[in-house]
Amino acid sequence: MDKRKLAAITAAVFTYIKTQEEAAFAPPSFEQQSVSNFIGNPQNYPSVWGLAGRNAQMNMRSMMQMRTFK
Repeated sequence: MDKRKLAAITAAVFTYIKTQEEAAFAPPSFEQQSVSNFIGNPQNYPSVWGLAGRNAQMNMRSMMQMRTFK
């Protein structure tokens, strides 16, 4: 086998192992934390009306930034 190919394969394997080790010891992401907070406690679920209102605000700001309104 060519030495360059062997070096590339070895580097790829070590990079994969390194990223898996980093992921194993990294703190949980925001999505994982937010989902785990809701499990088993229905009072902690986000309000549908609140999410819809926030979405409307973000859409309005986006349209204003694109200068849809004059």
